[in-house]
Amino acid sequence: MEAFSTQSLENLLLLTALGALISALLARLRLPVVSGLLLAGALLGPQGFALVRNTELIQVLSKVGVVLLMFTIGLALSPKDLQRHARVMALGGLAQVGLTLLFTAALAVGLGFRLGQSVFLGMVVALSSTAIVLRGLSDRNELHAPHGRLITGALLFQDLTVVPMLVVLPALGRGLGNVVPLQALEAAGESAAILGLVWFGGRKAVPFYFRRVAKVEGNDVFLLSLCALILGACWLSARAGLSTALGAFLAGILLSDSGMGEKTLAQVLPFREISQAVFFLSLGMLFDPRACMAQGRAFIGLLALFTVGKALLAGLAARMMGFPVKVAALTGVGLGQFSEFGYVLLQGGLFYGVLGAPAATLILSAGIASMLLTPLALRGAPRFLAGERVLAPLERLLGTRGADRAHAAVERARPDVLLLGWSSGATGLAAHLARHGMRCLALDSDPSVVALAHAQGHPVIYGDALSAEVLGYAGVAGVKGVVSLLPVALTASASAALARVRPDLALLAWVPDSDRKAVLFRSRVRAQVVDDVHVLVGRLRHESRLGQGPES
Repeated sequence: MEAFSTQSLENLLLLTALGALISALLARLRLPVVSGLLLAGALLGPQGFALVRNTELIQVLSKVGVVLLMFTIGLALSPKDLQRHARVMALGGLAQVGLTLLFTAALAVGLGFRLGQSVFLGMVVALSSTAIVLRGLSDRNELHAPHGRLITGALLFQDLTVVPMLVVLPALGRGLGNVVPLQALEAAGESAAILGLVWFGGRKAVPFYFRRVAKVEGNDVFLLSLCALILGACWLSARAGLSTALGAFLAGILLSDSGMGEKTLAQVLPFREISQAVFFLSLGMLFDPRACMAQGRAFIGLLALFTVGKALLAGLAARMMGFPVKVAALTGVGLGQFSEFGYVLLQGGLFYGVLGAPAATLILSAGIASMLLTPLALRGAPRFLAGERVLAPLERLLGTRGADRAHAAVERARPDVLLLGWSSGATGLAAHLARHGMRCLALDSDPSVVALAHAQGHPVIYGDALSAEVLGYAGVAGVKGVVSLLPVALTASASAALARVRPDLALLAWVPDSDRKAVLFRSRVRAQVVDDVHVLVGRLRHESRLGQGPES
């Protein structure tokens, strides 16, 4: 026992030390820590330098890590978020998951897999990494961008589909041909019962209990109750023949809208970071380079499916919703990787005999490689696509129009002021500026907003206000001023883009909301904050006189 304990401590020390070292190096390069954790696990694991050979420890770490990680993901799924992203979830998420699942299943059937195995592979490929993608979008202030909202909605939909996916695993293991209708109805009823329990518990029993526990002085009782809830949900899920990770995920949902979500998140925040580190370290240790080299073509094909194929399908889903090519392309890149839930499904598939261990190992290795590539893709894609001419061939193929062909609209508008974003207060602001002889042209990256504005007769064109090239196409060279109506998180990027094409103009941030104004001041964005329309008119006239200075 003493020797095992010492070996376990040595293994943990190696894992955490190398993980911290690689993560610190990647942080200096402004790359996500997750990549460092995956890489450290792959180097130290049994298939790497074999410095960590205790497979039992790896299994325990992965189980603990995935349970804690799934709980924190479920905790972030509040009904308010679901309502906010309802349309994107219902349309974009369904289209992305449906297209990917059907395409992958059809491809697998064509390659000789059984129907049940093909459907299972489609489910594994359809899911994307919530932890990696949302962290990457948040770090670059892209959560409120059109592709950020679309990706977030798709990820929320994927998280919710995990419940029925895990429920049907036993049926897939028996083979779809051996499943009688009564068994299918029982599986559907079990899934509905679990979701009903989550809804009832989340609205009634769990909030009732935890609100009273929160009144007890100290955090001991709260944390013990939290642990009891997670373990109880895992136990119930296991008793029902489902994954313990699913139970932890449902436990998070139970607390998400209880009024205790923020307190719970504050309590588990350190554990969330540790659970993510443990999970991705253990996941990296499962990477098998020997299997990848032995089946090189299959590995490359799977990696291409997780990245390129999945990105194209997700982009197609975005185009089906009416989003422009650039937003669709960024959405595809963001969703093109393996998922934490995909690992949970693979573990369940092994348990129920849907797939054998060699196939699962190869799929998992390709998935881990796609996760390593995702941070690089997320970082490089916006820069590569900043100039929309890159997408011109695809735009012609799909029959869409980019901002570089908005020249006629700009000529008709002959704007004095360029508005970045067309929010609810933009109509009144544009009308007030028009009364002072200032013609406005707005630039917005939400196609539904642009279509509605066109129907109402407002001069609004589609384009990414964070791109210097798009600002140029929108006629920024001839305007007297630029006013941002964008969210605070995007105003900094808009200011940097404006500085590249019109360094003589200071971005004016229209922020009538006092709370947003305080946030903008704290963010130290290089913009002049304005909350009064008369002050705004005065600033624009001042900018106009400065611009005419050299001519007079």
